[in-house]
Amino acid sequence: MPVLFLLAISGSVAAQTATPTPLTAEATAEVTPDSQPIELLVPEIISTRPHDTKAWTEGLLLADNFLYESVGETNNSDVRKVDPETGEIVQQFKMADTDYAEGLALVDDRFIQLTWKQEIAYIYDQNFKQVGTFSYKGEGWGLSYDGEYLWMSNGSGSLAKRDPKTFEVVEELPVTLQGLPIDSVVAQGRALGAINELEVVGDDIYANVWLTTYILRIDKTTGQVTGIIDGSMLLPADAPVPADVRQYLNGIAYDADNDTFLITGKYWPSVFEVTWKVVDVLPKLRN
Repeated sequence: MPVLFLLAISGSVAAQTATPTPLTAEATAEVTPDSQPIELLVPEIISTRPHDTKAWTEGLLLADNFLYESVGETNNSDVRKVDPETGEIVQQFKMADTDYAEGLALVDDRFIQLTWKQEIAYIYDQNFKQVGTFSYKGEGWGLSYDGEYLWMSNGSGSLAKRDPKTFEVVEELPVTLQGLPIDSVVAQGRALGAINELEVVGDDIYANVWLTTYILRIDKTTGQVTGIIDGSMLLPADAPVPADVRQYLNGIAYDADNDTFLITGKYWPSVFEVTWKVVDVLPKLRN
């Protein structure tokens, strides 16, 4: 039986005047609530940095005090090294016009970059010289490395845990929200199962949800969603972007030195340094 819940997320975000988007969701499966409450969070902005408004951001990570970004779209794909304070492109590798770049991960001294439908992952050295490839089945969306395994999304409600040396799938992890398959839950008219860019921090996987301003916090050991972050307030009301671009929140990089996150979106003019603030918990869903 469909389940409907309505929750207005409240709270404030530094330097913003907009109010959070109410979270309205419906599920189309039996509810078996998880035992732990699901936190509702908002980002608190610490600083705002420039971002290339021509960058269709697909992957983002921070290493050695630089941002590394995978930029997508056919005829426009590249991988780049960026100054995180100024947004200046320090180094860039332009890919073939037939490539459509997706998620990006750093494994030791090698970068691994997915492609959307080509079923190829490119391997680069620190100078963005291509030194090899992996192959895989299906689409490539997000990619992150936890120090032992790679985690990959393909736009579905499941994550693949992969061996970083062979790229073979070690485990398929279905993502659930209060016991429901995440792709059976719809919020703001969009399914929450379109999992996109990823960032692993400890036992948590932070996952953008395509065409929404939500980020899911997922327990990588169970696949359970433990938190929902509402990023709808990040761009100020007067930001010079088309209305649809506001929904393109995509790109999460963790700054371990400062225990903060750098997040942005496709064609967004800014990268935001943020922390998360808990503002409520998700109520139990009812049949």
